[in-house]
Amino acid sequence: ARCGRSRSRRSASQPALAAQLSHSRWQTSHCPSAALPCTHIVASDRGRAQSCLSAWYHLLIPYISRSSRRLHRYWTSSMKAIIVPGNGCQNVHQANWYKWLHDRLVAKRCFDQVILRDMPDPDGAKRSIWLPFLLSLGAASDTVLVGHSSGAVATMRLLENHRLHGAVIVSGCHTDLGYASEAAAGYYPPSGGEWQWDRIRANAGPQGGNIRILHSDNDPFIPLAEAQHVADSLCVPLQVAQGESHFFEPYEGILDAVLQVLATQQRDQAT
Repeated sequence: ARCGRSRSRRSASQPALAAQLSHSRWQTSHCPSAALPCTHIVASDRGRAQSCLSAWYHLLIPYISRSSRRLHRYWTSSMKAIIVPGNGCQNVHQANWYKWLHDRLVAKRCFDQVILRDMPDPDGAKRSIWLPFLLSLGAASDTVLVGHSSGAVATMRLLENHRLHGAVIVSGCHTDLGYASEAAAGYYPPSGGEWQWDRIRANAGPQGGNIRILHSDNDPFIPLAEAQHVADSLCVPLQVAQGESHFFEPYEGILDAVLQVLATQQRDQAT
């Protein structure tokens, strides 16, 4: 769409620029090349002025073509997104905002694959089951994980030992909050081992730290202080949403965070 608008501006400006040239009596030095059709003329003739404009246009074609190819590679590079739900979801396509985010990302065509699957052991969400399953889906350095609740905790533990393109942590925590079922899942200290915050950060993107953390100010299950501790430990900002509870409904900020994680690392790779 941007190139189309550029073509409209160029064609509309040709008569005006030709008229300007006819009054200015610009000499050959203003032409793009001595070998072009406008060599050694005074630009007082409308037809010759338009020939000069045409010469400029042909000079720009290779640049426009290269820029278009770079933009195409920027947005269509081989990438995948995996949406990791919270526990207790028997059908993830009908739960919370997962299908909404899946469809929005597919529509934007910024990922080659957008993966949303029912998880094994959906109620227990055990670390020993969920992490191997995420790896079987292809979670790797070309992947953005979007984890919610238990899925957010699983995402962080996966990052301790596996490099990802980046991660979005929604409603995450770092303790079992005193729930026996959460302790049994195997993610939290002491039974799950201490959090390796430096490794999590280092494995999030080629440059590290490509993580976005979102939490609501009125989450009924996970206090805001839990998410703040995670953000401080990873040295990334905490994005606090107003009145979104435990993020049961679609929230545009989640989509924005995914696109930020994708764009940040693609800019780093381009340089």
